[in-house]
Amino acid sequence: MFEYINFELLKATIFFIATAYIVLLSNSSKKQYYYLVMLLALSVIFINADMNESKSIENIKSFSQGVKLKCQIDSTLYSVSKKDTWILDKGYFIRDSLMIRADKCEEF
Repeated sequence: MFEYINFELLKATIFFIATAYIVLLSNSSKKQYYYLVMLLALSVIFINADMNESKSIENIKSFSQGVKLKCQIDSTLYSVSKKDTWILDKGYFIRDSLMIRADKCEEF
């Protein structure tokens, strides 16, 4: 599951927790709220990772059934299917030297 963590979301969460730390702990009576905010912020990261993992599993099943997938990396679109000589290795679609994470795709 940790391979599906969104690092941009992780950075934003750390920034949010640090900001909440400064704001909420400046007033010692709001200390319990800080821990609640921290718990909720960290849970968002793991919920997002779980959703990415579920999407990856769905895409791998679709790929195994011969469905054509549309994958986007930056601004480049790739058509991924078994017919186009793509192979599956764990959570990645591989062709030549290109590796695409399965959660970065969707069905056509």
